[in-house]
Amino acid sequence: MSWKVLPSRAVEGHPVLHRGNRTIAKNMPSLLSKAGVWTAFEEFPELGMCDRCTPWGSLGIDTPPVRPSGRSCPYGLTPR
Repeated sequence: MSWKVLPSRAVEGHPVLHRGNRTIAKNMPSLLSKAGVWTAFEEFPELGMCDRCTPWGSLGIDTPPVRPSGRSCPYGLTPR
């Protein structure tokens, strides 16, 4: 499995995580591993997840939880 982070299209927006095989992400140059996703959550605490390709399932998360404050990864992922 792999994932991609797409930057926000709006000034006030947040980057969004997609599955690596998502059509909208096909032109993004680099795929992320699960460890790379964890790093992305550290770098971008407001990183969202795409509602269409549902990357949380392939990350082993049942559904995206409400974002708790003060955690490196709002989805509870841990580095491997």
